[in-house]
Amino acid sequence: MPGDWKPIAREYDPLAAGSIDGTDTEPHDRAVWRAMHAHHTPPELSSNPDRTLFVGRLPQNLEEDQLRDRFSRFGVVESVHLVTDIVTGQSKGYGFVEFRRGRDAAEAQRECRGLEIEGHQVIVDWEVGRKMKGWIPRRLGGGWGGRKEAGQLRFGCVDRPWKKPIVINPQQNPTDTRGGYTARGNRDAERYTRNRDSFRGRRTNAPFRREEESRRRARPFYQRKDEGESRGTSNYRRSQNNADYHD
Repeated sequence: MPGDWKPIAREYDPLAAGSIDGTDTEPHDRAVWRAMHAHHTPPELSSNPDRTLFVGRLPQNLEEDQLRDRFSRFGVVESVHLVTDIVTGQSKGYGFVEFRRGRDAAEAQRECRGLEIEGHQVIVDWEVGRKMKGWIPRRLGGGWGGRKEAGQLRFGCVDRPWKKPIVINPQQNPTDTRGGYTARGNRDAERYTRNRDSFRGRRTNAPFRREEESRRRARPFYQRKDEGESRGTSNYRRSQNNADYHD
């Protein structure tokens, strides 16, 4: 990952916003696919985006004067704009509130989390449509996501920042400092590149045990000193042989 990685997005990318760490290469739901193929042009408004708040999930019958009264307790409200349908003229359930001072807008954004208006829990956040390049609204599959149950969470914002990507760089054939052979992970190198002399006094792997067993069985019977001891018959045979020699 580049060194300038940030948990907050600087430029909106629907594919990256749909990923928990911003590294996905394919969309995981249809909303991300829609946002990737959508074309959105921010509206031309005279309000200052640095002092404007977005208010969503508003009641359909709410008017601009009522919305102004709700936010006027935080400071002087310059303008209020409710987005309406171009055909029916009804409210679409969201709008924008501009304050005269930026600190009043910051206080309203901080204090209005969980605000309810006529039984509707509204969303109050900063306007990003004119501030962030490439922004795609939620109605087109973008935005910062919905509920967790819907599976359409979007990351890269303040509420849900990206998680740090996990970068794994496995070493190729690391060396064991004790024996000088390659570590486990490459079975072929482990089996055929080890030296028999380096395994004296240590537990060997299966191929070398089979090799030692075949060599031990190939020796003549009179050289197998440990075979009789392992069977428990060497003392009896030695006693019989000594008796024969003394007789």
